[in-house]
Amino acid sequence: MADFAQCGATLNETLGINNGQGTSVGTAVTSSATIYVKGAYSQIAAATSFDSSLALIYIYRHDSTPTFMVDIAIGPPGSEQIIAANLFTRGQSATETYGRYLLPICIPAGSRISARVSSNTTGAQFIYVTVTLFGSGFSQPPAFGGVELITNISIGGVEVASQNLNSTGGVETAWLGHNANPTPRDYKAISIFMSGYCPGGIVLLGVVDFALGPSGSEVPFLTDIAVVMDPTSAGKSEVIGPLPIPIPAGSRVSTRIMYHTTGHAANYLICGIYGFY
Repeated sequence: MADFAQCGATLNETLGINNGQGTSVGTAVTSSATIYVKGAYSQIAAATSFDSSLALIYIYRHDSTPTFMVDIAIGPPGSEQIIAANLFTRGQSATETYGRYLLPICIPAGSRISARVSSNTTGAQFIYVTVTLFGSGFSQPPAFGGVELITNISIGGVEVASQNLNSTGGVETAWLGHNANPTPRDYKAISIFMSGYCPGGIVLLGVVDFALGPSGSEVPFLTDIAVVMDPTSAGKSEVIGPLPIPIPAGSRVSTRIMYHTTGHAANYLICGIYGFY
């Protein structure tokens, strides 16, 4: 069990740290040898020290090009219950891959925490995971039971790049739907994932709009979210939120993007939305 610290009235502990693995900063979690198929669970912690309402998930590998999907679960071996599903971390170069997720979800004291991962590369691939828990969040912490990906992104899904974007600066692309099936439940809040790749050797600035509604009748609910696509930071994942934006069951989610620079149609952006329930 990890040591835990107390700062004021807030307990916190970081679980999964393993300094014995050389360059690692966490517990190694390995995918199956089949692409897009999750491997076995790896234990992050045998038992948490206190009731927590906020979790910081750190996913990292220093020399990786694969794309990963990570599940975080609680429960004994063989009876794991997923509380954070398909946390997306994308590699685009051989230098590094990392992602951070701040999730206001409740985890009871004494919980066993484990993780599993899938990759888009044939053969078993590994990623490092740590979980930092906080004994209390904000003055009135939201009571979320879990979080899950509600839009398709790259693994078995759709990238915004599938429409090749628009190389004309100042012109919005068409709306692109991200979930083949309507959202299965009501969500109380969302987080937004964005990861861009710019192979042309320049830095691109874009703004992204998010909308609900059927094709042709999209209604924006979040607009002009800025994103920087830098070839020197390819593979880094940006997560915004949680945001107090509810998404009702049965929704179709779509995005569009506008670049401020012309002539770079090869660049692309992956967007995803996580729903808290």
